[in-house]
Amino acid sequence: MRHHSINASALLLLVIGCTVGCGMTAPMHVWKKPKLATGGSVRVALAPVGGTSEVAEKLEQAMVVARPQAMQQLAVFYPDQLEQVSGIQLAAFDGQPSEMGSFGAAKRVGAEYLMTAEVVRHHFVTNDQMKPPRLLDFMRRKPPTDSLTVRWTVYDTRTGQRLGDNTIYMDRERAEQDYPDLAYQSSGELKVIAASARRSWELLVPTTYVTQAELDLPWVMPGSSRVRKGNAYARQGRWDLAEREWQEAADVHPWNRAAWHNLSLAAVANEDFDLAKQRLQHANTKLWPGEETAKTSAWIGQMQSEYQASFLR
Repeated sequence: MRHHSINASALLLLVIGCTVGCGMTAPMHVWKKPKLATGGSVRVALAPVGGTSEVAEKLEQAMVVARPQAMQQLAVFYPDQLEQVSGIQLAAFDGQPSEMGSFGAAKRVGAEYLMTAEVVRHHFVTNDQMKPPRLLDFMRRKPPTDSLTVRWTVYDTRTGQRLGDNTIYMDRERAEQDYPDLAYQSSGELKVIAASARRSWELLVPTTYVTQAELDLPWVMPGSSRVRKGNAYARQGRWDLAEREWQEAADVHPWNRAAWHNLSLAAVANEDFDLAKQRLQHANTKLWPGEETAKTSAWIGQMQSEYQASFLR
């Protein structure tokens, strides 16, 4: 009997806790400021990539594909455009990029920043190296994975100042972990180069990343079923549909703090931080005062700060 009473007590505590609201998370794309402070509109010139020509050319192509499309204020001048507009040959006599030539071309086209790069080291597994497993392979040294190391330098073309250097190392495992959508790439080499290009853009322009927003998950409060339905949409990344469900719950049951709490997160997903703060205030009731939402309030402030740092000079 004692065992059953303990289980009953635990169940009662769970019900009471979830009356206030249990937690779950949902993915949300938010902005991350560049490593080098720019903000606002950015005009960038990309110099030809130095190093091993074959890999350098593939990285140049990957930089075109990886250009952040969500940033409408970004203007990019690629190597072939620099040569056409400026009439300057950007390769030196040995076939490697001319830094002075790239700098002059960047100034002529009106770019604010010049990005130069050099392939420092690379290793890509060829088809000949991909052998079927053999007996006792586990006792042999593990072969090196596909990898690429690129050193970037960023200049302010208006002052000639070197703003910073950054060396990016990328291997296949890290590429697949950080950018799961690259799984469609046909080879480890393409995955690594594509991931390197994406990471390279993070030096100078705002990029997005996925964070986990903490949702309220009520069970026995009026309107809880609608809130949980909205949560299911949010976990799929459908914040628009989630917001609709939570708003319906809040309209009918304005004391449902979970609905208002989650509505504040939906406002963050839409980058409306003032509305997010207003909605969060509705989640504060006499039963559950402001300290219950302090963590979410701090999180909203952090997201707003990162957003402003990304786009405001």
